[in-house]
Amino acid sequence: MHPDISELPSKIFYQGRLKDGPGMAEKTAAVWHRRDAFGPYRFYNVEGMEMKAGTSTKNVDEARVAVDLYRNLSQQFESQVNFTMRIGIITMYREQMFEIRRQFVDAFGPDIVEIIEYVLSQFWY
Repeated sequence: MHPDISELPSKIFYQGRLKDGPGMAEKTAAVWHRRDAFGPYRFYNVEGMEMKAGTSTKNVDEARVAVDLYRNLSQQFESQVNFTMRIGIITMYREQMFEIRRQFVDAFGPDIVEIIEYVLSQFWY
């Protein structure tokens, strides 16, 4: 795990005691980390409308931003990186996961589901 990612859980859950192995920043470095938009992880505040979908929730605008980010990333680094299973999209809502997957398939075709991992988080705080 890149140290930028492990830093937050170490502080929140382990009182700073979680330590990275030697050279993890170098071992987990990626060419796209040098671009501000594509660091080891990023949070984006997307203004959009959340909609109820059955007992779940989805936000079409957030899904569209995920598609646009992937398109930008893959176009910038397509000749340098094989992104298969190197990108994960995490959401807390089942309908959001379905919406993201639907938009990715619409934009990139059905093979995209073998390239990107879509994760439904079960963490509730």
